Amino acid sequence: MVVAIIATIGVTLWRVYPEWQAYRAEQMLREAASEANHAKFDQAAATLRTVSGGSHAIDALSDVMRMPDDEVRLWAIREIGDLCIIRDIVVPALIEATWDRYRLVCHEATGAIRRLGTRAVPQLVAELSSTDPLHRAGAVDALGTIGPDAAAALPKLLKLAADDDANVREWTVWALAKIAPDSPQVYQVLIESLTDGNERVEWAAMKAIALPDALEIQYLVDSLSDGRPRVRAGAATALRRATGSAGLVVPALVRKLKDRDDKVRERAAASIEFFHESPQAVQAIPALEDATRDPVPRVQMAATGSLFKIDPQNALIKPKLVELADSDDANCRYFVAFTLSELQDPDTVPLLLKLLKDEDDDVRRVSADSLGQIAIEPRTAVPALAAALKDPSPVVVLFVAEALQEFGADAKVALPQLRQALADLAYSSDEYADYARSMIRQAIEQITMELPPARAVP
Repeated sequence: MVVAIIATIGVTLWRVYPEWQAYRAEQMLREAASEANHAKFDQAAATLRTVSGGSHAIDALSDVMRMPDDEVRLWAIREIGDLCIIRDIVVPALIEATWDRYRLVCHEATGAIRRLGTRAVPQLVAELSSTDPLHRAGAVDALGTIGPDAAAALPKLLKLAADDDANVREWTVWALAKIAPDSPQVYQVLIESLTDGNERVEWAAMKAIALPDALEIQYLVDSLSDGRPRVRAGAATALRRATGSAGLVVPALVRKLKDRDDKVRERAAASIEFFHESPQAVQAIPALEDATRDPVPRVQMAATGSLFKIDPQNALIKPKLVELADSDDANCRYFVAFTLSELQDPDTVPLLLKLLKDEDDDVRRVSADSLGQIAIEPRTAVPALAAALKDPSPVVVLFVAEALQEFGADAKVALPQLRQALADLAYSSDEYADYARSMIRQAIEQITMELPPARAVP
């Protein structure tokens, strides 16, 4: 009887002891992470790796990945990566780590996924169906890291190119180019993504499309006749990289200035600018002049931009800029403010002063920047800039202060307003407030330094 009891106790202890060990090691791991004690952390992690096949370790380490200390998260992701490779699994913490704010953590996570290779693909593909966009984006990123070995994920990735979340679409574009750059389906998606509507997605697509060779250029030119407007617009955008084939590309883009879709006309007009040094671009001037009268303001804007690049003295440019400054589209007004800085024309200062009071923060910001770059007509520009120091946007105030600095001693009348702006921003928590305060101090110092020395009173 006693022997049986002892045996039962022994079996129970044999079963419970590993769990107790795991519990103690988990507690030790969390304590070590909280204390940032590397040696203690390694000891606890080593114990956990030997218990229950490492499942306890992954749970505890995943909790550590939520801690704010960058170095502690780095220790944790190294352990997670090793365990995932040993067990042929991909856990959510590994995927999420590819988005960590600390670059070394991202590097360790992507390195582990790369080493897992095709073994990680099935779990990552399953993660593409997650309802959490961060998880979908992380899985897409991880698949792109694996590269061609993740080809099994292509069907789902091609669908994710139309995901509701812009981050997911951006990383999908990148991943598709890494996994199957020569796939016609992928190339088609990349072209369509050039007109996504989100700047980051469009930029990712532009980077993903390699500098076209002769066959690809011809394919893109042929795509300008595709029945789908988004494909035509994407092709027009991609062709701006084919600057070595102006003879073929520019005439094709000029024909698209008459396309029935305004987005296609806009992208075609904008792309001609990239060929401004070619004879074909000069030949396109009449067509661009005609496009400045397009019924859609953004097409007018794109045509004016290309015309300015090819023929800066063209008589149509200044009147068109004045007209676009009254557009309901903030992008057009932004374009005007930006372009006026390159004109360096005193006659355009009143237009910039008008845009300095625009309802759009970005338009006011670039207007202030342009006034600073021109730095002419201080009698009218400086008082207007001084008044703009009361702008509710700290980033606008930053550019206004920088513009006043460019006027040097001519901006001395703005010194009281600069000091008041500095006081007004003293307790602002806006992300640009520190930069604005720094620039105001710099402007005050520069303007004061350029003032002539005060005359001594006899």
